[in-house]
Amino acid sequence: MPIIQTILEGGDIKVKNLKTENYSGKAREILGDCYPIEHISKNISTIQNIISEFIRQKQTPAPNNLMETQQSRCRLKQLGLSDGISFA
Repeated sequence: MPIIQTILEGGDIKVKNLKTENYSGKAREILGDCYPIEHISKNISTIQNIISEFIRQKQTPAPNNLMETQQSRCRLKQLGLSDGISFA
């Protein structure tokens, strides 16, 4: 389902899940939740740690470097993210 996130006053984040079916040409909201900013910060912190580890591994000489890099990429993929780096 499509998700819309909005940062509210006070730092909370409102997440809306929308139905994909059309009702009179409009998507209907079926669920809206607010999450404390601390919850989002934990996710951001986890992502930052994985990226930092990835960068550190790129600066470390092989042979274990390739395996560690692949593990970092797998963790980013599990979070639904890409590291945005391609290798030649």
